[in-house]
Amino acid sequence: MAKSGIEYTPDRRDPRKVRLYDGLPERVSRAEVTFRADGGIRGSRAVPASQAEFAQLRTAVDTGYEGPWSSPSRISVSEGQYYVRQAEQRIAERTAEIQRRAARIDLDCPWCERPRTYLGQIGFVTGHTGFMTDAPSELGQLVDEQHAYRCDGCGSLLYFADGILPHPLPGRTKP
Repeated sequence: MAKSGIEYTPDRRDPRKVRLYDGLPERVSRAEVTFRADGGIRGSRAVPASQAEFAQLRTAVDTGYEGPWSSPSRISVSEGQYYVRQAEQRIAERTAEIQRRAARIDLDCPWCERPRTYLGQIGFVTGHTGFMTDAPSELGQLVDEQHAYRCDGCGSLLYFADGILPHPLPGRTKP
């Protein structure tokens, strides 16, 4: 399972290494910024960002599969910190946009004018029918997960695809 977010090692305030799985530029699936100083067996060693002389950036390009790490490129400490701040900013902007979209969705039934209740996830089997029959074929079948909301007055249902917005939705606030 792919990781998400940003990992700070050992802590967020003064990290030695920052692994980024989210908020990255297009096609980059993961990145790592390591703060370093001259010395050590390999010529440099990982140190807290406050003591670093330079930083190293490695990225992996998304090619459908998790690609290998690139060779580390040497950047300044401020460039490394800027790279991390940009990822944090992208994550914050996306989170705010998702919350804004979720709050705009009206979950009230248009017929009964009652709020719908969240039922949870419902899986729909999709796929092709069998050879020379109308029965579903087991080959090529998929389960499409949907989040369902039901009106307790008339029973109407409202579905949302899985993985786009966090559920249950709060629904639109009334003025």
